[in-house]
Amino acid sequence: MTKVSIVKCQNYDYVKVKAAVDKSIALAGGLKKTVKKGDRVLLKVNLLKAAKPGHAITTHPSIVKAVCEQVLDLGAIPIVGDAQNIQMDKGMSSLDVCGIKAVCDELKVKAIDFKDNGFRKVKVSKPVQMKNIWIAKDVLSADTIIALPKMKTHMLTSYTGAVKNFFGCIPFGERMKAHVLGKDEMFAEVLSDIYSVIKPSFCVMDGIIGMEGDGPTHGPKRRYNMIAASTDCVSLDAVCSNLMGFKNLNTVVAAEKRGLGVADLNKIQIIGDKIAPFTIKMPNQNMRKSQNIVALLPKSIREYIAKTLLIFEPRVDESKCKKCAICKNACPVKAISMDPYPVFDRERCIKCFCCHELCPDGAIYTHKSWLAKQWR
Repeated sequence: MTKVSIVKCQNYDYVKVKAAVDKSIALAGGLKKTVKKGDRVLLKVNLLKAAKPGHAITTHPSIVKAVCEQVLDLGAIPIVGDAQNIQMDKGMSSLDVCGIKAVCDELKVKAIDFKDNGFRKVKVSKPVQMKNIWIAKDVLSADTIIALPKMKTHMLTSYTGAVKNFFGCIPFGERMKAHVLGKDEMFAEVLSDIYSVIKPSFCVMDGIIGMEGDGPTHGPKRRYNMIAASTDCVSLDAVCSNLMGFKNLNTVVAAEKRGLGVADLNKIQIIGDKIAPFTIKMPNQNMRKSQNIVALLPKSIREYIAKTLLIFEPRVDESKCKKCAICKNACPVKAISMDPYPVFDRERCIKCFCCHELCPDGAIYTHKSWLAKQWR
């Protein structure tokens, strides 16, 4: 049977976190079977927004530190990463604000933004929604991948955890396309397509302080007082979501249907500390499913809104542009030509914002429509 370990942990005091993480990983089978000496081990954190650790939006830095130390003890090379929020003010870094960069610097571990090295198109075996997916090159080049999700509610998928965590491995434009699908079932199938390509080997859930209500960003904080771990992200999500009061989530059902993990609680061995099921109190039961107004509209209207009103796109400030063509040469989908300034092929652009990241003169900026600003 698949094992999911649960260990109680009341706060983020590092001594307590380290003990809980070590125990949880050991109970779930340990990292030795999947992490070998010299391996490049990607720790995929949840870096949804530039928010301080106390806001319970991102993976807490103490969890990151504890897992990094385990990887280092095995003689491997940990790399911590995610695709940072491209809508941040200039000079802000989610890695810095969330406290993860400081931990990585302390351990001399590399912290990366997936956009820096770009994305590569990958064919999906037996796809459901996406035949091809643009995946971060840093993810594809890792020898081993460990998920470090945050235990939270989600307005579209009800719950977000280990499987949903890998949504951050695709570029922004692809994420928008997935959200336009609107329906939970279809979005869950997109997540299973992504997960089928990445195939992580281990996951450690930050469930000490998570979120309820209108997650994953604006819900109130909720104490779950636990660290969970497993070699199976699907099983971990099945257990954690069940503890939160959610049954048969589409995310875990879609993944199990494709043979990507075990979601049946009767086939999962839960070991460690006993945790009573949680009851998330919300004023309206429908809030568990979605407060996403766009998702309630017909698909044709959703697509129209996405193309004409919900606009995030790179544009050029010609007064700053020196026509160096770095953006053109860096674009992974060849969506930029020079005439003489950069010209964008909007149909081809996947909104990975590599052009924005790599422009040496700050000439590429992110244009947002009014509706896009409100949605973000």
